[in-house]
Amino acid sequence: MASGTTHNPMVMEEVMIVAGMGFSSKATESNLLQTVRAALAAHGMSPRDLGLIASIEGKRTSAALDATARELGVPLIFASYDALESVAENRFETHSELSMEKTGLPSVSEAAALACAGDSGELLGARLIKGLVTCALAKTVDIDAEDHKS
Repeated sequence: MASGTTHNPMVMEEVMIVAGMGFSSKATESNLLQTVRAALAAHGMSPRDLGLIASIEGKRTSAALDATARELGVPLIFASYDALESVAENRFETHSELSMEKTGLPSVSEAAALACAGDSGELLGARLIKGLVTCALAKTVDIDAEDHKS
């Protein structure tokens, strides 16, 4: 699967890997980097296979998330609440009561990955939980990341 990925996330009609991130405000850049790297490794991939990082609007001011995207050399996209709400419940692999209480979403990381992967996006599996951070990977072959920016 990794050989079919692209390093230009704006290219259409190629597989792209999206890392959806959910995390506590106490999480550090190191926590985020370790989690996304572990999620990629769990699927036989490396950071070179990553196309973009996605999260929710509420994380827009996170310096740790911004630094993580810069360190990995990928764009950072914040899914609009409309895009997050449009993700069908049956597309989630996990359900977190804490996430439901705080955001109304079964999983922030899975919702962000799916919303930014578009209608053709598919989760590669359940989110990875590592301490204060969750990371879900989605793949797509039909994305226009500009549609998900607010």
